[in-house]
Amino acid sequence: VVALGGSWRAEDADWRCTDGCAQNCSVCEPLTEAFYFRPDYCGIINKTDGPFRDCRAVVDPTAFVYSCVYDMCNNKDNITTLCQAIQAYALACQALGVTIRTWRSHTFCGGCSSVPMYIIYMSGGNGFVWTFL
Repeated sequence: VVALGGSWRAEDADWRCTDGCAQNCSVCEPLTEAFYFRPDYCGIINKTDGPFRDCRAVVDPTAFVYSCVYDMCNNKDNITTLCQAIQAYALACQALGVTIRTWRSHTFCGGCSSVPMYIIYMSGGNGFVWTFL
């Protein structure tokens, strides 16, 4: 399977692809990686008293936090990447009916003034609901 997957790989100098990465695949220096794990960055997803605290028992945040850190390392501190990674966890929580607390602000991921509205279909028969993430 690995050989078949590898045969489809396209060379791209911007991406660091290898067949051997199975555990810690970080491209960050340890101090930079630790920085992104902080609760004011990717760690907000896993913060026990944070805006996603009610979701932690429903959707395991571990993979979302590690993906966020990995993406931040690969995208060189791009704040849009951070916000999209956190939003992915918010969407997973909301898809399972978990209410999340406000996590955006005017100084963190834009707040409501710059956040697009999303239409979420509620499977309980209530139709469509406008929601801000």
